[in-house]
Amino acid sequence: MKSIDFEKVISNDYKVFVDTSSLLQDNSEFVFFNIIAPLLCMYGKKMFIPKSVYNEIYKHSRLNKVKNINSGIRILNSFAEQNLYVIEGSIDESFADNAIMSLFMRLRLKYNLCLITNDNSYKKEGNLSQDILDLKNARSVDRIKDIVVFYINRKGKNIVQFKNNSKSYTNNKIYAKPDHPQKVAPFSLPKEVKSGEYKTSVSIIPEVNDYVFDDKNHKYRLEKQIGRAGGEGSVYITSKKGYVCKIYKSEKNTNFKQKKITLLTENKINIKGVCRPEFIAFNSNKEFVGYFMKQADGVEIKTSIFIPPLLKKKFPHWTRLHLAIVARSILNTVKTLHEHNIILGDINPNNILIKDELNIYFIDTDSFQVEGYPCSVGMIPYTRIENHGKKYSEYLRTKRDDIFAIMTLIFQILMPGKLPYSFSGGGSEKENMKPENFPYKFGDGSNYKNAPDGQWVYIWSHLPYKLKELFWKIFKLDKDIQLHEAVKNIESYIYQLNEGHQTDLIFPSSFKQIDKDGHVVNEEASKYKCVSCGADYFLTDSEKSFFESRGYDLPKRCKPCRKNKKEHHNSSHKKTYQPSYSRQPAESSSQNKTIDDIISSIMKSLFK
Repeated sequence: MKSIDFEKVISNDYKVFVDTSSLLQDNSEFVFFNIIAPLLCMYGKKMFIPKSVYNEIYKHSRLNKVKNINSGIRILNSFAEQNLYVIEGSIDESFADNAIMSLFMRLRLKYNLCLITNDNSYKKEGNLSQDILDLKNARSVDRIKDIVVFYINRKGKNIVQFKNNSKSYTNNKIYAKPDHPQKVAPFSLPKEVKSGEYKTSVSIIPEVNDYVFDDKNHKYRLEKQIGRAGGEGSVYITSKKGYVCKIYKSEKNTNFKQKKITLLTENKINIKGVCRPEFIAFNSNKEFVGYFMKQADGVEIKTSIFIPPLLKKKFPHWTRLHLAIVARSILNTVKTLHEHNIILGDINPNNILIKDELNIYFIDTDSFQVEGYPCSVGMIPYTRIENHGKKYSEYLRTKRDDIFAIMTLIFQILMPGKLPYSFSGGGSEKENMKPENFPYKFGDGSNYKNAPDGQWVYIWSHLPYKLKELFWKIFKLDKDIQLHEAVKNIESYIYQLNEGHQTDLIFPSSFKQIDKDGHVVNEEASKYKCVSCGADYFLTDSEKSFFESRGYDLPKRCKPCRKNKKEHHNSSHKKTYQPSYSRQPAESSSQNKTIDDIISSIMKSLFK
């Protein structure tokens, strides 16, 4: 990393943000008053204090239990008197770290950025300094400006640039230099499934309070089972801090499982949020029984984002921006796994946990497909139509298969829980999965064919054009897309959300409308129940004003039912007249004559 003096940061128009930790060091007052303040005054600049940092400082001041909190208060008060900072409140997160990460993700394409923080320790879980610097190195995003991090030097009473040249940082941990070179090359991508799988004999299946051993013969106790046993085995909290252990059922223990787990543990590919097997677990007789992995934290996507009431309960302050950030994190993780030729295979909402939009964990990674060892499990909605009916254990999946699955999941994140092929009047998930059943409108000549009842068409209408085009391409046209396309379009969506060009409502209640400045109009709307079909429908304030201004009662039916009623009314009142020259029975002649007389009378009156 190229060094840069802090004065150059100020003089070169970097946007300087301050974290809570830097205000609470033993010598913070000296550095802020004698170094930072003079430079800001000299160059006529101001620093930025995120609203969450400001709130955090004053909350701690009331409790008066945090070391050096009074120093932080004195710095803020003094800088306020000299007008040397502004409060950045566009992202109002409860946690300062999350707010700063969100701000830097949003601004990194526009400005050179600097963060002053002392959150740079490798001895704890989490390292804001490195996470911020990682934003600069995102390979999926072009045109990122410079990002630098400084910290208050505890000994030298100075402000120093944070670097990461001397330590191997991965996934918030330090990994010691190995005795032997690590295998970090991508796995191979064979086309044929390995043959010769058989069950292995295991004399003891460890349970709660039993001990398991790693490959160095260190023993750890299984302290508590997490949840109920799954199809393949059970997961336990262990005495190895921060790690859990998966123990396979006797009938699920095979030579292939052991070989695959060995490959994943030996090839030390460390990806943030991917809880891969790190150590093999043996029983007291030195027999393979499972593996150790880092403990994940959070809730399943299926039981949070995919169920609207639970989404509102578990993430009450989330907006559409949070969903987009989650989608980007998941896409980037899959993209990184693919770069190492790891095929996920069993992509589904049960295998991804969410703590918040920036902390997402992939679990059950022992099912990943590596080398010729297939992923033997899966779910129909995330399986390409051409693979329906095949046994998952009898073929090797491709990156193309993964992309279909992950785009299905991304669709469900942005349309909370709704599958792409779900439509009104549809059948089972498998029966629905036909390109002609994709029910959403895109471009001219298409319509909302049997779209699901409710707010789904409103949500779809608010998605960006390019993102809808991507979904249309893969689900309607059955064409291939690339992961980098998806990442690029989600990045663009995040930018548009931050700029106000897209609604931040997770569940908009009307179709997309744009004002004269190019911003989305977010109108309040009221919910009603259709007297004909019983479905919920919404009327925006402007729609209600339209009806009331003309003295009309508010509609009692949803738009489709109003349309059907109108068409039925028009067809039932339409008259069919017989031409005067057609042959008709004698009894109808008088009727036709009467009609002709009426027409003649009308024409005469028009031309008087």
